[in-house]
Amino acid sequence: MTGKDGYFLAKRQLGESLAYRIEKYEAEAKRAEADGDVHKHIAAKSRVDELEKIRSYVRNVMLWDTDNDKN
Repeated sequence: MTGKDGYFLAKRQLGESLAYRIEKYEAEAKRAEADGDVHKHIAAKSRVDELEKIRSYVRNVMLWDTDNDKN
């Protein structure tokens, strides 16, 4: 494995980790909403929003890096 391969593997693993955590907190938010726990629901949705911002940033960096590698 070259350094470039390791770099792309690390970015893919980061993306997968973020997706897993987003799903986890979305499920937590649904459970809290069903239980009527407004505070837990808001906290979980807030975590989801923050993780989605991070995931969006990571995707943008990945696209930028991929475009630069093609040149």
